[in-house]
Amino acid sequence: MKLRNEAVRTRDPPMVALPYSSNKIRNTELGIDPIMYPSVNWYDYLIKDRTSNQRVNLNITGGGKAVQYYLAANYQHDTGIIKESKENMVNNNIDVNRFQVRSNVTIKFSPTTSGIVRAYGSFDDTSGPRPGWIDGKEVSGGIYTFHLARNATPVEFLPYYPKDEANMETKHLLFGMGSELGSFINPYAEIVSGYIEDSKSMMLLQLEIEHKFTGLLDGLFAKGMYNTNEIHIMILDVPIPPRSIILLLQHWTALINYSRLIRIQVRNT
Repeated sequence: MKLRNEAVRTRDPPMVALPYSSNKIRNTELGIDPIMYPSVNWYDYLIKDRTSNQRVNLNITGGGKAVQYYLAANYQHDTGIIKESKENMVNNNIDVNRFQVRSNVTIKFSPTTSGIVRAYGSFDDTSGPRPGWIDGKEVSGGIYTFHLARNATPVEFLPYYPKDEANMETKHLLFGMGSELGSFINPYAEIVSGYIEDSKSMMLLQLEIEHKFTGLLDGLFAKGMYNTNEIHIMILDVPIPPRSIILLLQHWTALINYSRLIRIQVRNT
């Protein structure tokens, strides 16, 4: 506050009123009345000191002369360091659940004919704070949270206020901020104002068969391949005004691609 006053005094005409009075500065320093003279460390309200993540891996391989197989599965659970609010109706911290599985099966139909089946699947479920805008560019909710915590004013208002007699029946938090404060943003109210969920799944399948010719065609082989993949994406944007919850299905796409490839190669033996 002192530096802000100094900047205004050195850059503006002497008659311009200073942003903060000496009384406000003194009472804020002494912590006399946190409601009347707030001093907020926004990181304490928005950011946790630590988080925990989990990983689980599974690999299986085996088979015999006719069939060999390989199976790999992976699960990971990642969480962010955005603080959850007990008063908020939802958890808007970053939460990522991802499951991946891969399978390769090789089948020998005959001494000259073999086939391979390859399958892969990835399934992601993610939730977190809604994205925001910085300098005209949309950024993720995590980046936006740190941006708000770093740039918010610490001395104009509290994140939220205790209920008074006029608001005893109010169900939502009484967020600090008002039109009289101009362009200031309450980071706490901004972050808990909603969340976003997205679900993605991708499945790939490849079939391959190879036949080696003998006799007069010895050295020639034919190989055929078939590929297919399917991708699903769903994004759910959930804004939460103080008095209601609105569900908005923002985007849903399903993309299916099929491709076939048959080629003949000549190999010297």
